[in-house]
Amino acid sequence: MKKLSVVTLILAIVMMLCTAFPVSAYPEGSKAATAYTGTPHIDGKIDEVWAQAEMFEANDFNLYSWASNPKTATGKLRTLWDSKYFYILAEITTDPNFDFTASQSTVWERDSLGVFVDYSYKRDENYKYSLANGDIYEYLNIQADGKYYGTYGTSSVKPEDYPEILISSEKNATGYVMEIAIPLSKPGLKIGEKVGFDVNICEADSGKRVGVTAWNANATDMWQYSNVLGTITLGGSNAPKEEPKEEPETDDNTTSPTTGDFTALMVAAVLASAGSALIISKKKVK
Repeated sequence: MKKLSVVTLILAIVMMLCTAFPVSAYPEGSKAATAYTGTPHIDGKIDEVWAQAEMFEANDFNLYSWASNPKTATGKLRTLWDSKYFYILAEITTDPNFDFTASQSTVWERDSLGVFVDYSYKRDENYKYSLANGDIYEYLNIQADGKYYGTYGTSSVKPEDYPEILISSEKNATGYVMEIAIPLSKPGLKIGEKVGFDVNICEADSGKRVGVTAWNANATDMWQYSNVLGTITLGGSNAPKEEPKEEPETDDNTTSPTTGDFTALMVAAVLASAGSALIISKKKVK
């Protein structure tokens, strides 16, 4: 009987803890945002359609030894999607004197933006993605000026190998604005589905990476492990609804001709004609 009471007490405590600390729909620490439908023009300029997108910030400095670097870049991010592409807008605040002196094979050691999109959305912390297993995981390294060097999936590639990837970057006084369109590698994506997403904003100096900022991850393992990515939910349209047009008010004192009015006018015209004819007739009799 004592054992039964102890088990009951333990179960009650567990239920209380579960109620007090509900399990999140996302992995612990995972940030979440929504990508609404929309099709921007990829030219490095912020189209009006981006106003419909949710904005979220990449300002997590807890990446290895770079946490205290005051020069570490930050970014404001937005995402959209349509039937063909997943779109990313990144407004990066950084030293506009870009450093591209590192080799092309280590573009992450330059001022650059790393982009990670996991269409498979596998969240196992022990899971390492593999294209051979049919996983759909895309990783791009893009130089701050928009030149694309680096990887796509697990293969090192050149920009001309994937012309369907659209990238445009515009430098400004506080850093740069970059737009990216990545083809939807997973067919049939629907509203409500989730994809893993994150960025690495890399700050370089003298040919070396001196700072890294991310949206969700607290380490730079997102190039091989997808559980450290944030979550993007694919939403529908977020376009503002048009207000119904108001009908113009009519003046109550202004009346339009009705059938009765028209008939009265016709009778008056006939009588006037008859009166004229009578006067003419009388003149002839005289």
